Amino acid sequence: MDQQSSYTTDVAYPSAFGAFQAPIHLAQAAWGAGRGGPALDRPFAYADLGCGAGLTLCVLADCYPDSEFHGVDLNPAHVAQARALAKAAGLSNVVVHEASFADLPKLKTPTLSFAGLSGVYSWLPSGLRRACLDFLGERLAPDGAVFLHYAALPGNAQVDALYSLIREVAREAPGDSVERFRHACGVVGRLRAAGARFFRINPQADAWFGQLDGHDPRGMAHEVLNAQSVSLSARDAEDEARASGLAFVANAQLELNDLALTAPDALRADLEGVSRTAREMLMDAVRNTHSRMDVLMRGDAPVASGAPALWVDRLTRGPLDEERRTLSARTGLDLSAPAFSAILARVDGRAAPLADLAATPEDARAVQRLAALKLVNLLRRPYAAAAPAGRPRLVSRLNELVLQDRIESSGPTPFASPVAGTQLLLPPQDRLALLHLVGGDFAAAWKRLAAAGQTAKMDGRTIDGPQALADAAARRGEALGAQMIPTLARLGIVA
Repeated sequence: MDQQSSYTTDVAYPSAFGAFQAPIHLAQAAWGAGRGGPALDRPFAYADLGCGAGLTLCVLADCYPDSEFHGVDLNPAHVAQARALAKAAGLSNVVVHEASFADLPKLKTPTLSFAGLSGVYSWLPSGLRRACLDFLGERLAPDGAVFLHYAALPGNAQVDALYSLIREVAREAPGDSVERFRHACGVVGRLRAAGARFFRINPQADAWFGQLDGHDPRGMAHEVLNAQSVSLSARDAEDEARASGLAFVANAQLELNDLALTAPDALRADLEGVSRTAREMLMDAVRNTHSRMDVLMRGDAPVASGAPALWVDRLTRGPLDEERRTLSARTGLDLSAPAFSAILARVDGRAAPLADLAATPEDARAVQRLAALKLVNLLRRPYAAAAPAGRPRLVSRLNELVLQDRIESSGPTPFASPVAGTQLLLPPQDRLALLHLVGGDFAAAWKRLAAAGQTAKMDGRTIDGPQALADAAARRGEALGAQMIPTLARLGIVA
């Protein structure tokens, strides 16, 4: 544990990809909030504070090869992993700094158009939270955007109390953080089994503890044992940001910025009649939010003078009548209205510049709603042409490494898409199908699965060796290839 920050550093834990901190997503959020965010059609600089093992950093660097990406992490093992991944992938636009957030002013970085603070902010003492925001307040471009993720209230109120209990028991246990975490969970588990009243009257804490076995203990040790772990309200985070010259402009979950898409009808008038911060907190209570993802910009960030230089496109065809009926029933918004139909028809089989479709405020709002509901996509450039016949190949070295070296991952794995400017997630069975389609090494894949203790299954059947793995992947690849490869080609992932 780092003594200056009380931050857990003795355990390296797997990195996950943070889609909400992708530059294209932050640019879209800024535009939706009426701000002139950073341009994506020219080089920019990005910083990922608390970059972990560098997966998000490297995937984004692969999506934006002309831009500069800086990662900062305190854990030497994470820094080594991030640097090794960037080197193996041939990413010359990645710099990884091993540093405490207290030392951020000493780092040599250019002016930043984008920054991410994911899974770290509410685990820091207040002084280091201020150091991060002060650094961003100093280095952020006038139109720059920051992604801020933190454990949130009110949803985490019960879990915070449980974390505190586990930390206290772990404090007296021997071993590294994982060993101390497991010991503490054993003690607390016996407390729960004995009928402790805390668990009986706090169902969320009880449910959290009940699903603990399904999570990687390395990640959970990092999550729980940090001495400074504390959940924040939207007001807490906004006040801290304002002290560094930054301001909340949007929720990174874009649909949550539009009351027509998310607010209960009975509360609409109340929500429209209060300040933005009060509205965020009321909606957090409606949803019992336990994790917030905010987009921050400078308090004097410029007002948008037009739509960003992005493209609107679809992977789907046709009017999407059934999808619109389903979403209309869920949101209460009439998505069959002419404004929505006109936009969907305009990009049915062809892309259009966002500026052309969002020429009026009404049209801009319609595009924003369609994008928030995933009926259209905002992209760096139009979808590419489908791949020609023949064996496909992965375009980037990073995506080759992701496929080969993370084949044993039990969850979805991100592949960098330079077209979308973010990732495509593929679940385990689809990754095995892709490995077959690109002619991958199944003997090596089986070794990785065996070393990780993973039990491979396909179509409900357990696989017992490399040949069985290859045969199962071939069956799935032949079934899905006609759909999978054109989609991956249009995203610029295979050619």
